[in-house]
Amino acid sequence: MPRDLILEYRGKKIPVLSLGTSPFIGAAQFGLRALRYRNFWFNHPERMERAFLMAYDLGVPGVHLLPYEPILDAAERALKKADLIVTATVELGNEEILRRLREIGASAIAIHAEWSDRRHPGIFRELERISEFALCGLATHRPDVTLELTKDFANDFYMVPVNPLGKYMGNVERALNSYLSTEKILVGMKVLAAGKVPVRDALEFAMKYVDAVTIGIGSFGEIEDTFSAAISVLREIQSL
Repeated sequence: MPRDLILEYRGKKIPVLSLGTSPFIGAAQFGLRALRYRNFWFNHPERMERAFLMAYDLGVPGVHLLPYEPILDAAERALKKADLIVTATVELGNEEILRRLREIGASAIAIHAEWSDRRHPGIFRELERISEFALCGLATHRPDVTLELTKDFANDFYMVPVNPLGKYMGNVERALNSYLSTEKILVGMKVLAAGKVPVRDALEFAMKYVDAVTIGIGSFGEIEDTFSAAISVLREIQSL
């Protein structure tokens, strides 16, 4: 396992850099590319497994899962060949998903922004369930609001959008101030703004505010270019 891009907190590992899986489900932020990404990846766990292992071989220590069945299958396959750090984002109330994530040794799990941003009452019990075996977190699509309103919740970390374009961040100034003021771990997402920001520019900005990042890729061809650049930039930042 790559050792220099890992945080440790309360006995659990968080990858400073992980391969994200939102392109694999065709997430909406990818616009016209979304359906193409989903068609290529989603029902092909062997392709996702290959992507996980390619990134790992380059030095990416972890994967961040949206735990749909094919993605979980791909992670389970990859874990037989590499000691990847697994993190994930989950919906509320799916005991079977939590069981499988526990079985594969997931180290940090966030509740999806759909629930976190509404402060749904069910998140309190879900945080408790997650904390039985992993660091528990809240993902947000409204960091300008949610971090302040949940500052006293029992989560260990947040997953937050962060990029130099300010996309997906709401009120950018308020969001960035919240990032700087929280004492909880921050994992950045949407750091390339769905491919609109170069890797170096994205990470030099993001790492001023967050502790770790997850980056998705749309094709095998992007893996080496994206993650070789990301690892280089992160190591430069760590050495400062």
